[in-house]
This record gives sequence, C-alpha cells and structure tokens, in this order.
Amino acid sequence: MTLRSQLLAASALIAAPILAQAGEIAFAPVPFAADDAAKRAVLVSERVTIDGKEHAIGFTTLARSGDRIGDAVFAALTDRHGQVVKSEDGSEHVSVDADFTSLLRVGGKLFSVTHFESRPGAMYVSELKQDASGKPTPVSTKPVDFSKFGGVWVPCAGSVTPWETHLGSEEYPADARAVEEATALEQIDDYNFPMVRYEGVDPVTMTLEQFREAYKPYRYGFPNEVTVAEDGTATATKHLAMGRVAVELAKVMPDRKTACISDDGTNVGLFVFVADREGDLSAGTLYAAKWVQTSDEGAGAATLEWIDLGHADNATIRTAIEKGVKFSDIFEAAAMAEDGTCPEGSCPRTPRIGRDLPPGSSLAVM
Repeated sequence: MTLRSQLLAASALIAAPILAQAGEIAFAPVPFAADDAAKRAVLVSERVTIDGKEHAIGFTTLARSGDRIGDAVFAALTDRHGQVVKSEDGSEHVSVDADFTSLLRVGGKLFSVTHFESRPGAMYVSELKQDASGKPTPVSTKPVDFSKFGGVWVPCAGSVTPWETHLGSEEYPADARAVEEATALEQIDDYNFPMVRYEGVDPVTMTLEQFREAYKPYRYGFPNEVTVAEDGTATATKHLAMGRVAVELAKVMPDRKTACISDDGTNVGLFVFVADREGDLSAGTLYAAKWVQTSDEGAGAATLEWIDLGHADNATIRTAIEKGVKFSDIFEAAAMAEDGTCPEGSCPRTPRIGRDLPPGSSLAVM
C-alpha cells in the first residue's frame, strides 16, 4: 500500500472518491539558457499535451515587489495599524520573499492572494482583470489584516481549498521555552526579532521585557485561511486547532474535511486533520503519522499508524494563547541522562490538543 493510499484510507478519514487524474501529460522542451540575458529571463514551456490534446501555456508576471497597484505598494510589510515597517537602514520594508499565490474565483471576479515569507509576514489580495486573450492584470491590491491574531509569521507554501479560499502556513515558530526562560536577549534566536516591528517596537533598541511584551510565540505556527468576498474584502483566520508546527503546506482533500499537513525541518512529522464539518476547519481532530518499518530493502517499506492527538477548536486555543499561556504551563521538563534515558517518573510525550494547550512542541522531556 503506497504512502498516498494509506493517507487517504487511514482510519476511514476520507469518505469521498479521489478526483480523476490526467492519464498522460507532456511539456514541450524549455530552451537552454545559453547567455547571460537568457539566464536572467523566465524560460518556460510554451505547450503542454494532456491525453493527446495540445494546449498553449506560458508565464505571466502579475506583479513585482514594490509595484504600486491602485492605492497600495505590493509586498510592503505593515504593522498592526497598517503602517509600513522600517528596515534597519530606515527605509520602508518591501518583501522580496513571495512564496505562494492562489487564484480565486469569487462571483464573477478573479482575485489572487500572495503571501510573503517574512517577519512580520504579509498577504496581499489583488483583484485581476483579464483581456480578450485571458491575460490577467492586477487593478488593485491591499494587505490582508491579521491584527486580531498578532500578525502573520513566515507564511511558506500554500494551497487553494475546495471551497475557493487561500490556505496558507506559518513556518518555523519560535522555541517558546527559550523565550520564557531567557534572562537576556542573547539567549533567544535573533531570527525572531524582526517580528516585533508589527507591534511598533524597534528590534535594534528593544529590551528583553519589550520583546516579550511584543512577541507571543504561541501566536504563530499554524495553517491560516483567507476568504475573499466579491467586493475584495479579505477575512483572515488562523486554524489553531490544526496544530502548531513548522507548517510547510496544508492541503484539503476532496472530502472537504480532511487536510494533510507537512512539517518542514529535520525529525519532524506528517499530520492529518479531520474537521468536524465539511468546509469548516475551525474544529476537528488531529492525527500524527507513525512510520512502522516493514522492510529495509531498497528505499524501504512501512505501514502507517495514526496517533490521535485529540480534538480542539480555534476559539478554545486562542483564549489560552491570549491569556498568555507559557511553555511551563503546558509541560513539565527534566534533563535526560548522559546515556539518553529519561529520569524516573518522566517520559517523552506529545500534548493532546484541546487538553494540553496550545498544540506544538512534541517533547515534554528535554
């Protein structure tokens, strides 16, 4: 049984049939970049053949970082109040880290949502107009408001849900234990520092107390969803119930309830979230994949078991986060022995979402 089929069949998580895939697909060759100009150009295949039928394809640049589109500068990073944050040199910070763009059909209109892998992160919703040939051009853009969640953090890969919303991510959330236990800023990874600009704090001159006041680590590390209305209004939601990890990508399956969640890094996990209701990711049950090796031949083979991490809902976890829950509120930690064994009475464990809040760190014994 393949990994993909096990994902779809595990614990009867998926009730709907899988959508049919193309039988054969082939792209026309891409020209070789023989000179410097070609190396700087975007070279793409001009044709694709699907099941024997040829289609013209190509590449269209919708926008570049720093473009003014309507009343806004595309990719400018903004703070809680919608003001553009400053770089260290005092200039307005325009992100060059676009990581994913969705195309959404809303009513009779077409929109794109682009997210930028920065700290603070940003998402821009743009309305697109198409010419007679179908080529899209943005006519307006504006940042998506994440202020009620303390901003958005390092959004990486993304997907489009079956109900036409943008499903983003938050990668590499902070070590909440280090933030809590630090007695000096030098004990905290400075990768986290630029995020305080979202709250109007200067990361160059801040104190440890100012950092802690501006930066709540458990606010970040979740899949997030952006719903766009036909008038261009964008509503953001962080799906805290889906678990706090270094979310690379969350992808909703055709049953409209099951989402597979990848976790970026080394020694990380693969997760499946099953929502309580179709088309609503605000509450459900999270599972972690357990790889059970059955063969070491070739690339190896295994079966998957699914560990129930518990049931939760966004509202409950958000309440705990905004009350200031800390690592020590969730975990009792102890040092391992030199031989790697746990102290008596301690053992590694994974918190059960909804019972140990918020979801996240997978080891209680450090």
